[in-house]
Parts: sequence; structure tokens; C-alpha cells
Amino acid sequence: MMHAIICLSGGIESATLAYMLKKEMGYKDIVALRVNYGHRANIEERFCVERICKNLGLKLIEIDVTWLKNFSKSYLTSDEEIPEVKEEELYDRDKAIERMKWWWIPGRNLLIATIALIIAEHDYLYNGIKRDIFIGIRRELPLPMPDNTEEFIERLNLVFEYAVLKYHLKEPIKIYAPLIKMTKDEVVRKGYELGVDFKYTYSCYKGNRGKFINGIPVHCGKCSNCKRRKEAFKKAGINDPSIYLHI
Repeated sequence: MMHAIICLSGGIESATLAYMLKKEMGYKDIVALRVNYGHRANIEERFCVERICKNLGLKLIEIDVTWLKNFSKSYLTSDEEIPEVKEEELYDRDKAIERMKWWWIPGRNLLIATIALIIAEHDYLYNGIKRDIFIGIRRELPLPMPDNTEEFIERLNLVFEYAVLKYHLKEPIKIYAPLIKMTKDEVVRKGYELGVDFKYTYSCYKGNRGKFINGIPVHCGKCSNCKRRKEAFKKAGINDPSIYLHI
């Protein structure tokens, strides 16, 4: 039996990856790791993660690292109004670099990957269960965050080799990012083929304080991530089942 642990946020990418692991890649025993870092979309994301785990039969582990927001000035962890981004500015490289600081939370992806490694090493070292680690990062345009790149994954694997008690492990524990070369619309298309129920995925940076309509989490429709979500469905030629406050 193949075993995995997936960093599951409840977004389109990690949901699609979870379906890939279960339906395409042969993993039968999958642990879903969800990390609460004090972000404003925590309620909606948790709802979606729980739904995905229920649909796929995944074991959910939740870790609280809300202290991380004390070291962040990101809009993701504050109550400040999130600036609206114009569609024509989404792929402006210079403006994208400026906006990165809006969303950046120091060490977040590194911390999440490290927690996944801790869980995976525990299972391997003490239970004899070797888990591959998966994270749902994709190709970002016009340029990616530094921790959303192939180089980041490659260097994590180098560090992971020396971050575990390797003398007692037959094989190294590795992290994989199968979506890393795919654009968001390509991920949407893949998820659709695998039967992902996209109305139970969440992308909004703003969060809406647990606002649901007919049991579906509500997106603001104005933040850059909502706009990328809408664009991805349109490019993929697939109906967008999301509910947006602003179309």
C-alpha cells in the first residue's frame, strides 16, 4: 500500500492534488495536513478541507500555528481592507512584485512542509509507514513567490535528508509538487476530469467571516485571487460554481 501526506488548504490546487493522489496515483492511505496560521479565511478553508476529506476518505490532522500571524504584516492575517487589483494589472510583473509583500507570511510554506515532515518521520520511524509528502503549488504568472518554485522543492528535499534520523530510515522522505508546471486553468481542467466539487474549494484572500449561501462558502470576487479563480474557470471552459459577492 502507498502512503501519503498532503498539505491541504481547501483551495483548487490542493483539492485537485488530493483527487489525483486518490484516483490516479495509487495512494490508498492519505493523511491531510491542515494548518491554521491565523488567516482571515480560516473558517471557509476549514469547511472545504473537511468536505474534501469526507469525500475522499482522508484522515485529517489539524495544527494550530496562529502565533505565526504575530510575525506577519500580510493582509491575509490582518483586518485591514484588501486593495482591489485591476484585471489589467494581474500580469504586470513590476506590480506583481509590489503585491507580493501584501500576501507574504515569513516562513509559512517552509513551516507547513516541516510539519508534514515531522508527521511523516514519526510514522516511518515508529510505525514503519513511509509517507510521501505532497504540496499543491502550481506555476504562478507573471512570476512565482520564492517558495512556490521547483527550486524551493529541490532544496527542501536536500534539507529533509539531513533533518531526519536517516540512519534508521531505509529510504529518504521526500516532498513532491506534481502541479508545479501547470497553470491555474490547467489545474481546473484536471480537477474537473477527476470530479472535484469546486464549489467546496476556497480561494478568496479576504474571507467573509464564515459567510455561506446555500451551504457554499462565499468569495469576495474583488481580490486578486478571486479574479484569478474566475479567469481560470473561464480559460478552462468550465462552469464556475463559486458564489461571489462581486461579479
